[in-house]
Amino acid sequence: MNVEQKLVCNVSGFYPESITVNWFLNDTLLENAKTRRISSSAIESVYLFTPTEQNRGMELRCVVEHGTLISPHVERLRVQVTDMTPQYKLHTVFASVVLVLIIGVGTIIFLFVKQKKSFPKVKRITRSSATFSLAVNHFYPDNITVCWKVFQPPSSTEPHNIGSTTVMHPNQDGTFNATSTCESLRGLIREDEPYIVRAVVEHNKLKHPKQRDWRSDDKENEGIKGHFDKNQLQEQ
Repeated sequence: MNVEQKLVCNVSGFYPESITVNWFLNDTLLENAKTRRISSSAIESVYLFTPTEQNRGMELRCVVEHGTLISPHVERLRVQVTDMTPQYKLHTVFASVVLVLIIGVGTIIFLFVKQKKSFPKVKRITRSSATFSLAVNHFYPDNITVCWKVFQPPSSTEPHNIGSTTVMHPNQDGTFNATSTCESLRGLIREDEPYIVRAVVEHNKLKHPKQRDWRSDDKENEGIKGHFDKNQLQEQ
């Protein structure tokens, strides 16, 4: 009783980003709660509550409204006021510090997992007929660049740039998938001689650009559409 306490309502794993979190004491809206966005799919709403004798038996509610919910999601907490004597207040302070440390460590772990989860996963180049494609999955943010080049002969140091198109799709966890398709190689190469098609991916989560190669002289590719270059770089 009469001790300010920090109440936290964490919401995560939602998409799209638009979301509303409100606090109520019984049916009274608490307007001094503060909401902090942790990421595109996670927020933290904090209400500083100082219970008094008049609050005994009341109900605190954290109410979450989101476009994917048929009805608001509600978390409830019954106010059970205890008159703390000085000898127990020190224990409360200690427990509060431990709780804050646990929440802090939990938040760091969550952000680390989220950071790892949003690292671009670059797949291998596939070929279907005369079209080459490259998929990059589960990255965030959505700013990404995929450049295509062709080398003929494979040892050439002066490649030709290839025009390409990138189509992007959002995932439910707030990350994105992209598929880049390069245009025809007609006029850029001679089909009867070996060549290499290379895709280079740039994203701010990558320390260095990541590349994938498709070799026309790879035996696994001869006469087979959609097979890959076994000498490609390993995915991180």
